[in-house]
Amino acid sequence: GGSGDAVAADVIHHSDFIIQQSVSGDLDGSNTTFTVASGIREGTLTLILNGLVLAEGASSDYTVAGQTITMTYAPDENDRLVVSYVKSS
Repeated sequence: GGSGDAVAADVIHHSDFIIQQSVSGDLDGSNTTFTVASGIREGTLTLILNGLVLAEGASSDYTVAGQTITMTYAPDENDRLVVSYVKSS
């Protein structure tokens, strides 16, 4: 037997991997809400601020809801904020 539709949701294509993509949102020292370009497969997001990997969680560095990232602290205009993740299907 071949692979049927039942496993299609578990297939990850090379094009689904997003590496160090910029986020949408103002880096201004006060904004804490940022948006990613595509849906995020649960458990695959890595948020990187100035080369440091941040911790996800309500009592940590950020939370994620859909395509929106809410940070505990607002990055400054000179900061570099990028995300790596696997797109959801």
